[in-house]
Amino acid sequence: AQLAADSIGAAEECLRQSLELNSDNFEALSLLADLLVRDGRYFEARALAEHCQTLDARGSQQDSR
Repeated sequence: AQLAADSIGAAEECLRQSLELNSDNFEALSLLADLLVRDGRYFEARALAEHCQTLDARGSQQDSR
C-alpha cells in the first residue's frame, strides 16, 4: 500500500521491519530491491538481489530432491 501511494520512505521502513523479523523473506527482499532501484540506490539493491538469488537457488535445490 505504501508503494502504491508513492510513500517510498514509509514503504522502505515497513520492508526493513519485515526483514528484521525474517531476513529470508523473498518477497520483502525483492520489493525492497525494486524500491531501491527506483530510488537510484543500485549498490544496495544489488546486494538484496544477490540474496534473493541465493534463496532462489536454495529453493530450487530443495525442490529437486
